[in-house]
This record gives sequence, C-alpha cells and structure tokens, in this order.
Amino acid sequence: MTELVPPEAIRFANGEPLCAYQECYRCFDGRDILFRLVNVEKKQWFFYNDTTDTIAHVCAMFYPGSVIRPLQRADMHVIPGPTGVADETCSIEVTLDIQPGFTESFIEGEHKGFHLEFRTETAPTKEVVFEYRRPTVPYDKIYRCFKNGNGLLFRLVDERVRQWFFYNDTRDLMMKVSVAFANSAEVRPLGCTALGVPHADTAPESVVYTLLIAPGCTEPFIEGNPVTYTLEFAAEPLDAPVTPALEEPVQYLHGCPDVAVIPHQTHVFKCFKEHGNGLLFRVVDDVNTIWAFYNDTPDYVMTANMRYPGTSDIRLAPGVQVIADSEREGGFVAAVEVLPLATVPFLVGAPEQYELAFAATPVVPLTPLPTTPAEPSPPPQLAAAADTATTVPPALPVPEEAPVYCNSGPDLTVMPNIDEVYKCFKDYGNGLVFRLVDKVQRRWAFYNDTTDVVALVRVQFSPGARIQPLGHTVLGCDLESGSVLHEIRVNPLETALFVEGDVDIFTTKFVAEQIQT
Repeated sequence: MTELVPPEAIRFANGEPLCAYQECYRCFDGRDILFRLVNVEKKQWFFYNDTTDTIAHVCAMFYPGSVIRPLQRADMHVIPGPTGVADETCSIEVTLDIQPGFTESFIEGEHKGFHLEFRTETAPTKEVVFEYRRPTVPYDKIYRCFKNGNGLLFRLVDERVRQWFFYNDTRDLMMKVSVAFANSAEVRPLGCTALGVPHADTAPESVVYTLLIAPGCTEPFIEGNPVTYTLEFAAEPLDAPVTPALEEPVQYLHGCPDVAVIPHQTHVFKCFKEHGNGLLFRVVDDVNTIWAFYNDTPDYVMTANMRYPGTSDIRLAPGVQVIADSEREGGFVAAVEVLPLATVPFLVGAPEQYELAFAATPVVPLTPLPTTPAEPSPPPQLAAAADTATTVPPALPVPEEAPVYCNSGPDLTVMPNIDEVYKCFKDYGNGLVFRLVDKVQRRWAFYNDTTDVVALVRVQFSPGARIQPLGHTVLGCDLESGSVLHEIRVNPLETALFVEGDVDIFTTKFVAEQIQT
C-alpha cells in the first residue's frame, strides 16, 4: 500500500506539492519518488511526483460500496460483476499518469477500502547528444531506450501524425524492439514492423509488434495513440564471432568431476574466474560431445544458465530446466542446479552460439526443533536470523495442490488471482511462508502464515531479466557475485506484493527471524 510519513519527516527534494493536505503517504518504500496526499477535510486525494525525470503511473482499485468521483485528469471506470451489470456492488478502478514535478488531483469522496499499484517509466529526454548519426524524421518527443551511454536506441514520437519511430545511434549493434500493446485497435504497424508472438497468458485483444533497427538507421514502427503498452529492447553485435572460452590450468580443492558422468575431460573451464580456484567448472568431453558442470565447493549451491538460439543442434540432459528466451525470438534459456561437490550432466552436442551465466548461493540448513505430539503444535521456535536459512534451487519447483494454512490465508485484496502456491520452508511445519504466483500478470507475492515470525526473502533473477519491484520490495546486492537481489520483509500474517516481469529463472533464499516478546 502506501507508508504514512510523519509531518516532521516530510521532505521534498525537487519542489513542493501545489495542494492543501493533512496526510502524506510515500508510495514507494524507501524511495521518495511519488507521494499520495490526502485532504481529510474535503475527502480529496492528490499525487505529487517529486522527480525530474520519471513518469509515475497510478492504478487504484476501490472496493464495492465506495462513493467517489474522479478529479481533473483521473480516469475512472466501474468493473462489472459476474452478471455484467455495473452497480454499487462493483469495484471501481481509477488511473492517472503524473509527470515529473507535477501535482495531480485524483479522487473525491468516501471509500470502503482500496488497493494501489504504481509503476514508473523514464520521461521524455530533454537533451540528447547523438554520437553516430541523427534521426531522419521529425519528432516531438524522444525517449532513451537504454541507460548505457547516451541511450544507444531512441524512441521518437511525432504527435502530429501519431507515429512512433526508432533510431539506432550505434555503429555495431543490431537493435531489436518488441512492444506489447494492450489494445490492438489502437495501433497500426508501419514499414518493416512485424507481428510478434504474444505470451500465452496475454489478453486476446492485445498484440505484439517487433522491429529490427540496423546501426545508424531510423525506422517507422506504429501509428496510433496507444494507452497501455510494454516495451522490450535487445542489442546484439553484428556478425559477432563466438569467442572461444579461455581454458586455464585448474586445481580442484575438494574432489574432482565424476568420470561416470563425464568420462573424458577434454576441456575444463572455470566459471568464477575471479573467485578462488574457479568454484564451478564446465567440463567438456569432445569424444562423446558432452557438457557437464562440477561444483568444487562444499557449501554453495551453484546455478548455471545458458542462453542459446533455437537452431542449436543439442539435447539437454534430464533435470535441466528450459524456457523460451523472452528477449530473443526463437531462443531458449536452459538452467541447471549443481549441489555441493556434485557433477551434473548438462547437454549433448556442440553448440556454436551461446551465453553462459552463473550464480552461487550459500547453503545454511534449517534445523527444525521437535514438538510434543500430545500438545497443539505452536509456531516453530526458530534460531537466530543469521543461523536460520534455507536455499531453494533455481529449477522450477512443483506447486502445492492443496496448501494448508494455519491462519487466515493470503489476502485476496492484495493478490486477487493466485494460480500457483509454493512452500518457502518445505521441511518446516506447513511451509510457514508461501510464494504466490499470478501467471497471467507474471506477478509474485508472499504470504506469511505465522503469528510471530518475520520472513526475509531474497531472490536473484537471471541476468537481463526485466523485473519490476512491487510494494515495499527493495533492491540489494550479492556480495559474493555482485548480482542484483530483490528483497522484502514479510511480517506475520502479511500478504506482500513482490515483483512482476520475467520471473522464469531465479534463485531464492529465505530467512526467518522470530519476534522477541
């Protein structure tokens, strides 16, 4: 939801709200980006965007029985019920976009409860320094597509003719654009824009368009005034040859690859070249054209991910998870977990094009304490937070068919649609904390089914995954690998939104800390 800011702690960095208010709420936990302002006397809401370069999008769902009206630019519509009739028993959705530095009126009236969602996007760029060429079309607004360098790829909008263009300001990168539009009737493809393949869970009225932009080129994309859309970009070197991996002398510290898995160790490559002896090793058998991974650590679970095109002539080993590559059409991502001191087969074949990524997660076992069978089982007595953790492998686990909750269960006003439920502490009671998955929205939440335990969740997603933090999720860093972590604290009986986006490949770690009373 939003966090109430005490009056003495209210600080704005880039201006002041242009409205009268008695209550101020921070919309992003720990980030002073957007504020919800409430005029209690007049029963009015406002939003103030305290940034200089970020557009904030607000979507509020008010519960049935709310008597409200939208103010100024806010857009309101009633969500019809099962009968298709829109009346006082229906929920009300109100949406609004807030430009950087702006104060916007939102609603007026009395509500019976609400749920808020926020997302942000980069505002149009005011100043751009082109490094290669220049766009060949006029435009009113220009958006950077990448944070690297000067932006590399730019989206150009000509408001007069209602058209989008893309300009590639690089010399050696082929750019691929993929945009999912929520309403296909709002847009028409232009030029070389092609119809893309939508996700299986997208709405029937949506459409995906893709486009390739060569270095220095400006290409038309679509015509129309789309309201809701999701942008994805990928940059690939032009005709980049595959650089052979550097094979270095290796020294195993705790064992060696299992010859029963990989008989001929023709080549051995370090996976973590900057750490110790390499920790994880990719072993190649040229005789049998086999790849395997050997984990030479006693206390880390390793994850190996490989991105490869669909034209590769390979067969993945049993136990290797594979999903479609969301960033490259026709490609795939394979992932395997390698337990401490284990040798795991990965593939048969000799892939010519591939990208490898690795992650290491410490193994700290969770040891449950015994309970007395004759007495009702109280919540488990957990050890100190530093000593209480469990590591979940990145391979996709099996969802619970009928999860058993000891308390009230997940709050459906926070996570209305739950397609899958996973236990976070599988060997501990009923699971304690549960990961909730909305497959349609590609969204996660966590529900803490305990009354006296705070759960800390840390998740590392695959490199390049597009992830949007939700609720009070914050970003952290893995000190071992330098990878980005998404973290959230889930209080007792809380249902907390976590993230949405490319959540297919991940490594999780859960820590439970008992509240001292």
